Amino acid sequence: MHDRVSIFHWGFPKHASAEALPRFRTRVLVGLCWLAQASSGQAGERGLELVPFGLFQAVGRAASAPVIDGRLDEECWKRAVLLTDLTDSGGDGRVKDQAELRICYDDEMFYFGFFQRMSDMGELQIRHRSDESNIWNDSYFEMQFDVAGEHQTVYPQILINAEGYVFHRKMTPGIQVKSRIVENGYRIEGSIPFADLYPSSKLERQPPRPRPGERWGFNLCGQASATAEFFCWSNTHGLFRKPAMLGDIVFLDAAATVSIPPPAPFHGRQKIEMTLTNNAAEKRSLVLTAQVRPALRKHHDYFIRKIRGDDVAKLEPAGESEVFQRKISLQPGETRTTPLRYEVSHPGANDLTLSVGESEHGDVLYRASYNIPPEIELYPVYNPYHERVRILVNAYVPKPPSGSIEVTLADAKGVTRAFETAFTGKSREAVFQIDTSDLPAGRTQITARMGRRASSPAFFTIPDRPEKPGRIGLTEEQFLTWDGDPRLVLSLMTRDQAKITPELLKEMAAAGFTSVQPYWTALTIDRYPAERLYQQIADEPSGYMNTTGEELLPQYLKLRGGTTDPAYVILDNFVGVRKVRSWAFACDVVSSDPYPWPSSSLYQVGDWVERCRTAVLGAKPVFVTLQAFDNAFDGTGMPTPEVLRAMSYIAVIHRANGIQYFIYEHQGLHALQEDPKLWSALKEMVKELSSLNDVFVAPGVAQDFKVISERRVDWLLKRHAGKTYLFTVNGNASPAAARFSPVGLPQGKKVTVLFENRIIEFDPDGWGDSFKPYERHVYQIE
Repeated sequence: MHDRVSIFHWGFPKHASAEALPRFRTRVLVGLCWLAQASSGQAGERGLELVPFGLFQAVGRAASAPVIDGRLDEECWKRAVLLTDLTDSGGDGRVKDQAELRICYDDEMFYFGFFQRMSDMGELQIRHRSDESNIWNDSYFEMQFDVAGEHQTVYPQILINAEGYVFHRKMTPGIQVKSRIVENGYRIEGSIPFADLYPSSKLERQPPRPRPGERWGFNLCGQASATAEFFCWSNTHGLFRKPAMLGDIVFLDAAATVSIPPPAPFHGRQKIEMTLTNNAAEKRSLVLTAQVRPALRKHHDYFIRKIRGDDVAKLEPAGESEVFQRKISLQPGETRTTPLRYEVSHPGANDLTLSVGESEHGDVLYRASYNIPPEIELYPVYNPYHERVRILVNAYVPKPPSGSIEVTLADAKGVTRAFETAFTGKSREAVFQIDTSDLPAGRTQITARMGRRASSPAFFTIPDRPEKPGRIGLTEEQFLTWDGDPRLVLSLMTRDQAKITPELLKEMAAAGFTSVQPYWTALTIDRYPAERLYQQIADEPSGYMNTTGEELLPQYLKLRGGTTDPAYVILDNFVGVRKVRSWAFACDVVSSDPYPWPSSSLYQVGDWVERCRTAVLGAKPVFVTLQAFDNAFDGTGMPTPEVLRAMSYIAVIHRANGIQYFIYEHQGLHALQEDPKLWSALKEMVKELSSLNDVFVAPGVAQDFKVISERRVDWLLKRHAGKTYLFTVNGNASPAAARFSPVGLPQGKKVTVLFENRIIEFDPDGWGDSFKPYERHVYQIE
């Protein structure tokens, strides 16, 4: 017998606009470069893109030195190795605005030619026009070198913005750079003397140049614009500076090129087309290889351990590899497209490595690895307050499945039970939930089967249940409650506990703050310092903490299980969907900390909230930490009152369940209070949000407004106590105009614009309104 489970549908608030929103021999003659192309039919499908790792690329010698003029039109660039197919450092797939980096060398210089495509030149960000300034807040790229080739350090690390200003020029004094901003992006051309790249204290070499076959660690990182993803050639899954996660380049003499599209993410028989060109003056024989082996762990956990220096050999997969090869001979100047067929037949997840080598010497010239997910992948999100687990089913199959899927659950005592649900529509994803109130505490396993296809096991852990309910609870909308009162959490976060005085608490209580947070522990305003509201156990675990969710889980269970004063545990991190999923099972609340001001779009706040909500399937509270500090660290980046208000409204419009206003430790709480205008504006804005608390925590409604605007205007519709509320915000630095067309509301109604002492009458087509930069409007319709 099968227990029926419900399909669970959930969505997001809308924002609308007119556009809608090995070993190497020293005698090597052939080098290869890789140009990745988008797979047809896969672009934009969430969960179907593969992120490469373990990248290795040969670099050829330049026939002649380029002229450093920013044009990239010399013959050497046509034959230079090309690094592209860049991915979001959050691990979410390929970035929208792709960049290209061409590299080559001669006896004295390392040459680079960079081109960044821009889909919107209005988003080009250039604020810093001097060397050694904070150009990472601009549109920029960086090159990371590990000349020792040991993946133990990054030296040097060179950052260059769109106008050619260099951070770490002092490290590379001989660098030459020329930039050109063009119609659809910008180009950077440059050269670096090898004498600058080799640290004399570590590698003494005369002359200072790489030997044939010498291997370096290398990476390309950066961001296209203030609103773009952070891109990487070799994905770092978070912070860029991670030596263990560098790719590799090897210096060779002659050059050839190869173009390989990303592989399909599916099991079964596959074919990939490789286009190769022999640029050498003699015939060359190459070996194309696809190696498939079962993956013991996802590569992200592998790299996390590698970063910390753990024994990664213990993570080698159990099971033998399958190797598929094809040989090809190319005449000088010949180009040929050759298919390579392979088969992914191991059940569960697999690692696929594509490589190209020279058959005469056996040297690897190009390599990239991909993690092929299981045909059915399960991701459970357990919520102890609602006693249920919500499960995402991803079907990595060529066509969207239809029909039923069987899910088997084995609890901590080994008792199994089966459930059945179904895929609907044209999606490869299904979300359903199971009641867990009758399951024992402990590790619970789930598996799924759909016809001949089966998933790998997935797990979630049920903590020990408290003997009696605590004061803390959750609504269906994931808002915290205490003593049954649902609240939008509005917290002030600081490391300077000495500044939390009785006078400050009184001011905060009058403004409507719910809590004050001496960094790790949030305490309620009305019962400070005794009562804890939530507890943080990790800050950016994928970054400087270098930890995994499995390592956080015991600490979480210790805090979470069996307590009569249930403390919420928050996980702060830079948000990418897969990153959040790697740690979210070890917390009750996920939190992100986008600090967009002054260098990025304020809409980043809402986008990160959405990505968190997606990662936890809407089954856990999502907080956002907003900056109440100078993020530029140069005295010019303190948010204005208008920016603070806009960030806050963007957060709640995207249904954040809590906001933490963070005062960074280098300033302390007094920095905010010493700016009376900003401190007063923050209190007034919190008072606004607090006065609308009952509206925010009300059950969700259909988003049945039509909003049209030439610029992005984010909005959220709520209904409470017989009234309709429309929250809107212009997160742009420029004015905006929007037209609002309600659906299903009687004509002739009047709209009250809260906090502005305005009333608008709307006609059958709705009403229009204008927005100043960073302005919000809250409309109330009786």
